[in-house]
Amino acid sequence: MIEVADHDSPLGEIRVALKNEKLVGLAFLDSWDRVERHLTRWFPREDLRAVERAREIEDRLEAYMAGELEGLAGLPLETAGTDFQRRVWKAIRGVPPGQSASYTDLAVAAGAPNAVRAAGTACGANPVWLVIPCHRIVRSDGDLGNYGGGLGRKEWLLAHEGAEPRAPGMCPRPARPPRSAGGRPSTRRPAAPTRRPGAGPR
Repeated sequence: MIEVADHDSPLGEIRVALKNEKLVGLAFLDSWDRVERHLTRWFPREDLRAVERAREIEDRLEAYMAGELEGLAGLPLETAGTDFQRRVWKAIRGVPPGQSASYTDLAVAAGAPNAVRAAGTACGANPVWLVIPCHRIVRSDGDLGNYGGGLGRKEWLLAHEGAEPRAPGMCPRPARPPRSAGGRPSTRRPAAPTRRPGAGPR
C-alpha cells in the first residue's frame, strides 16, 4: 500500500507518497501524473490510498519553505529505478542548498562522463522532487535548463536557497529576493510564480 497526501505550499499544492514510512514520490500536484506513472511501473502491486496527512514530511516541507533549507535532509527514501538513475539521483541529493551542479557533473558522478544526455533524462525521471533537489541542476552554459514543475518554480527555489554560481559560466545567480528600502535583503520569501507547465528532462 502506498499512502498519498496533499500539502499546500507557497508554490501550489504538493503531493507526497509513502510506502512503509519511506518516501517514494513527491511532486507538485499539477505535475503529479509523471510521478504516478513511475509508481505504477515500479510498484505495480501496490494500491494508492489517500490519507489525510503525512505528518513528518509535511512538517519538513513547511520548515523548508519557511527558510530551514536543510529541513528535507535525511528523509528516508525508497527510490525505485535503474542502477544508473539511482546513481544520478544520489549525486543530485549531494548538491547542498545554495549550490548547483550541471548535467555534465551528474554524468561524471554517476561514472559515465559521456552520458550527459542520459543523466539529464535520469534527472527528469526523479520521482521525489525537492528531497532529491533536481531544481539545483543547470546546464553547463549557465542556462537553467528545464524543470517539470515549470521554470518559474525553479527560479523561485534557487532564489529561496540563495544559490551562488559554482564556476564562471556554469550557474547564473538567480534573481535575488526583494530588498528593503535600506538596501538590506527583505525577510519576505520570493513571490510564488505563475504556474507554467514544464517540458522535457530537468
